[in-house]
Amino acid sequence: KCIIQIISLINEKQWHFTKIPVKSLVATLVELFPSFVIYYSLSLCSASDNKQEFSKLLEANVAKFAAIYILHEPGSMMADDFYFTWNSLLPTGMRMTSEYLKGVAIEKDNGKIITYFSKSKLSLDPILRFNQIFEAKEKWTRLEIEPYIMDLIDKDTSVNLLAKFCNKLT
Repeated sequence: KCIIQIISLINEKQWHFTKIPVKSLVATLVELFPSFVIYYSLSLCSASDNKQEFSKLLEANVAKFAAIYILHEPGSMMADDFYFTWNSLLPTGMRMTSEYLKGVAIEKDNGKIITYFSKSKLSLDPILRFNQIFEAKEKWTRLEIEPYIMDLIDKDTSVNLLAKFCNKLT
């Protein structure tokens, strides 16, 4: 929630996401969160050391946090509603791209529905993970499934081999 408050403050103050005044941000949000929480939250979504005067937000990190925030409670949303909400939440100048949803959400019903599907919630056991993946969605492209299986692949395992194996299972 602190990251969402950071984003809201940036929008309210009309700060550019590449030049966030750290002291001013912390001074404003310290009434809502302890300063260490603000600094930690800022470190999760910025490229700069919090000891610097200005901080630059990382677009991909902010976009992922915003997508999680939007989808976490309802679980699924109509794609048009999700993209509208996502775009309105992001700081001015930030892009929203489906790349930022990888490992966070999946498209269903030919892209009409966006569903929260976090890689971090999946089992570490490969068999259980594949079961969870295919329970969530019956058919996957290689690009869609990669974020959900990359941590199961060692340097000797080919993604192509896993993709072929998955095709045989479905």
